[in-house]
Amino acid sequence: MANEVILLGARASLFCQRYIDEVWKDDRAPLMPLDPYQQANVRFWANFVDNKIYDSATRIWKNKGQAREAAKEEFIESLKLIEGGLGEKAYFGGESFGFNDITLISFACRIYTLEMHGNFSVEKECPKLMAWMKRCKERESVAKALPDPHKVHELVGQLKKMFGL
Repeated sequence: MANEVILLGARASLFCQRYIDEVWKDDRAPLMPLDPYQQANVRFWANFVDNKIYDSATRIWKNKGQAREAAKEEFIESLKLIEGGLGEKAYFGGESFGFNDITLISFACRIYTLEMHGNFSVEKECPKLMAWMKRCKERESVAKALPDPHKVHELVGQLKKMFGL
């Protein structure tokens, strides 16, 4: 359990993650790498997820027609870029679960909703990324923190009704 990181809420705040990493430094399992170049790389991908993935994902369930299709294409292309960044590694930082794993895994509970609204399969488009998600969900901290994907789908349905979408 010493190497476990508990996620707070469905979407981990990048600021919160950085704060935790700086305040509770653990040389055995740091969230951020010590090398400045690797830190910049981690920040790039975290920012990419925070801006590109969340934005296009939201547009998938909010929009219809061509706008939804454009959002779906952008989302899938973004996931493919992330999958390329993962490569053959177990986690984004290599063999240890870290900052970018936390950033992206907080999104996993929304995949079902996006697939239902966008009529596509993340497993088909990005099999290595889905294998990574399954591996992350096997971690006790992740399993306890992520909400049920079907409840997220219900919530999105309620939000759509509430906002007349």
